[in-house]
Amino acid sequence: MGHALMENRHGLFIDSRVSEANGTAERDMAQAMVSDVPGRHRITVGGDKNFDTKGFVAGLQELNATPHVAQNTSHRRSAIDGRTTRHPGYAVSQRIRKRIEA
Repeated sequence: MGHALMENRHGLFIDSRVSEANGTAERDMAQAMVSDVPGRHRITVGGDKNFDTKGFVAGLQELNATPHVAQNTSHRRSAIDGRTTRHPGYAVSQRIRKRIEA
């Protein structure tokens, strides 16, 4: 399975990895790529509903990253809270994150 990390502001490709396709490969590789981003500044990480899990959100917060992942509210409670979704940057991240799939 191939994975890519893109910088949202300019649409620049930052990192890529290959892993075994399993149920958690996307989340595992995303955390690994985010942990390798240089610098100590806080970053935001966009993603689809697959990334809305308590473990992934907590892992990003430990890495000083704000998870801007789509909320998965179908038959369960989202790991993303209102403090994150109320900011204008969250809506921007949700719009721009679709570029990586193009």
